[in-house]
Amino acid sequence: MSSTNRENLEVVYNQTEFVRGIEGSGRDSPIRELDSSVSETTLNGSDNTRGSGKDPLTIEDKPAGREIWEQSENFGQQSSSATKLELKCHAETSSIAYSKPCESFTVLVHLKAAAINRKQTPLLNKIAALDVVSRENYANFTREESELNVEQGSKHVADNTVGVQSPFAYPCSRAPLDLVTVLDVSGSMAGTKLLLLKHAMAFVVQNLSPADRLSVIAFSSTAKRLFPLRRMVPEGRQAALQAIDALISTGGTNIGEGLRKGSKVLKDRREHNPVASIMLLSDGQDTYSMGARGRLPQLQVQGVNYRRIVPGFLTHGLQHGQVQIPVHTFGFGADHDAATMHSISEVSGGTFSFIQAEGTVQDAFAQCIGGLLSVVAQDVQLSMSTNMQRIELKSIQVGSYESSIEDNGRSGTVKLGYLYAEEERDILFEFKIPVLEKPPLGSGSEMQILNVKCTYKDPVSQKIFQTIPQGLSISRPDQVEQDQVKISLDVDRQRNRLRVAQAISEAKLLADAADIQGAQRLLQNAKLALQKSIAFGSGDQLSKALESELVEIQVRMANRQMYERLGRAYILSAQSSHFRQRATTRGESVDGHSRDYQTPSMVDMVLRSQTISLPTSSRPASRSRSATSAEICLERPTFFGSPTRLWML
Repeated sequence: MSSTNRENLEVVYNQTEFVRGIEGSGRDSPIRELDSSVSETTLNGSDNTRGSGKDPLTIEDKPAGREIWEQSENFGQQSSSATKLELKCHAETSSIAYSKPCESFTVLVHLKAAAINRKQTPLLNKIAALDVVSRENYANFTREESELNVEQGSKHVADNTVGVQSPFAYPCSRAPLDLVTVLDVSGSMAGTKLLLLKHAMAFVVQNLSPADRLSVIAFSSTAKRLFPLRRMVPEGRQAALQAIDALISTGGTNIGEGLRKGSKVLKDRREHNPVASIMLLSDGQDTYSMGARGRLPQLQVQGVNYRRIVPGFLTHGLQHGQVQIPVHTFGFGADHDAATMHSISEVSGGTFSFIQAEGTVQDAFAQCIGGLLSVVAQDVQLSMSTNMQRIELKSIQVGSYESSIEDNGRSGTVKLGYLYAEEERDILFEFKIPVLEKPPLGSGSEMQILNVKCTYKDPVSQKIFQTIPQGLSISRPDQVEQDQVKISLDVDRQRNRLRVAQAISEAKLLADAADIQGAQRLLQNAKLALQKSIAFGSGDQLSKALESELVEIQVRMANRQMYERLGRAYILSAQSSHFRQRATTRGESVDGHSRDYQTPSMVDMVLRSQTISLPTSSRPASRSRSATSAEICLERPTFFGSPTRLWML
């Protein structure tokens, strides 16, 4: 894109800030944000402001009523208002003799999110080409974008439009982010750690778009909001970098107070970006919220006691119709409070990363925001039902996600939260299959096992969609020869993942109870069972990676001292990753097991981070850089794809 168009875009931003100023936000306010009170018009294309004589920037449309909408068939090719999820079902085997029962029959339901549309919206192209944008034109553009979403969108499940939307639509057809970073600046962060954290935060700032908002909380013995929730327009970005550069380390570690302060920033918002999250980093033991550390081993075994420091706003939001706000936690170095950080992430629906090599903190942040900046579905809920009365749903294996069995085993529900672009989820349903008196009627003697569908909210359009229901049937012939039974590799692969994750979790409990030998035996047995699986024998990559993960954990459990220093945090991060099917950073880099479950957006952001010049001593030896420690070069695409460069001395 030409420099002229980029300059024109800045004119748009500056003009909109001017509008905010005359609307009463205060032109000279240091915490002025780019929010506008304009909302999208209702998606039937009506214009409530035309002919009303009222200022279109002060009109808020009422949310429309709920109605049934279905997504289109064009997976991955919809407009921003029609994000799609793809559903597939896989049976453990394709047939069971009708005269034989099956006490445990597994069905895999595979869910995949569409790729994000990286093309610019027509609205953004038009804004970029303008020399001057008036208040009336700005309102017309937001209205035009809303109508365009209707023309390009598919059938909907519900109209759940919220009152206040972001003024710049959505860059690259993604939903803008409200991000709060809660950073440990206690005395133990002095020196290299704090310098690396500043570099990592600068990377985050430079990779947020003008539609995204950022707030910075620093905590030690107490917590303080250093930077309010503000849009990352050029002025906001500069102010954020200045606040980050001013960080100093002192005092103790009060994780609970930092988290409460960060939660309050999001709770007190008057206007909301569709996606919100907290990133929490700490390098030490919480010396305030959890009391005396002499009780640490017992609390680590019980785990759930740590959850009391998580604010209710983050744990109960979904019960009040609010979108989930995950807390992604980062244990920095070998001395952090891994059990607390992991529990915080689990309660809120986030992930826990263990940054063992301090120089990889920027890569860890990059992987996290690579996901957060590509959210394509929220409030994802999978529903399963069976029409045959004698088929019984016995269990749902879904890792850390919430699930329930209803109607005496006739139906089940799984709540999956939010999904990044091209992210996948796999759920195992275990059924009890009955004996039949005779083969089912119809072609192939088939019996239907289940029907599944999925509902979710598109964060861009704020509409609720429903996937087209998918069914699964198996054959019930007179007899099935044993040599004809073929186990599905897809089912076996996911069974391996969940079994290994469970073994890792149980081994941690044994190690916490000082039974290192028992933990080692459990891990060894899990590895042997994995190696005997059909998926492993076929060369399945995930199964091979799980074997490697088990070996790594065994090394980190060589003795009690090794486990305390490098084992517990690694295990908790691996557990978080495998149970949630989401990438976490663990170990010495993001190039090992941290790559499991990475999405393309995460990969792109990590590669961007790894091309940035950092002090040679700050990176692992395999990724040394030639830049001096006096400077860091941040290179990123601008809002419209042209690279810009920012040098920080």
